[in-house]
Amino acid sequence: MAGMLSLAGMLLAGCVNDAATFQAEGQEPALTLIRQQPYFWSKRADLALVVARLPECQRRHHLVASRDGKARSDLYQTQSGHFLFKRGRTWYSIDTGRCSLEKAEAPGQQATGTLLGSFDERAGRLRFVAAEAPVARR
Repeated sequence: MAGMLSLAGMLLAGCVNDAATFQAEGQEPALTLIRQQPYFWSKRADLALVVARLPECQRRHHLVASRDGKARSDLYQTQSGHFLFKRGRTWYSIDTGRCSLEKAEAPGQQATGTLLGSFDERAGRLRFVAAEAPVARR
């Protein structure tokens, strides 16, 4: 029996289930990126972004899965309550007033807003890493 438990522990040890949250200081809206890798033998990770403005709304939006298990994503603020989220080549528009997330066209020459930081893996865990100084990108 002990052998079965240790085998189960080893099999689950390779699974990933973590999250990182961005919340602007003193503001209610929060954005949480969730990464789940249910099978240790697969590098694929399911990704979701939770957009929350409590108590009014909270919604979980599924993103395109990561084939390599990486969750690196950049977050820009375009105006109060509105963000752009870039995951690989895919852009998403976020409206925290409605807790909505929609795929968006790449901004191109338009201003993408101020880079707030990135969701990235640090020391084996998913984290939100703030930009050293907010950078307006044009």
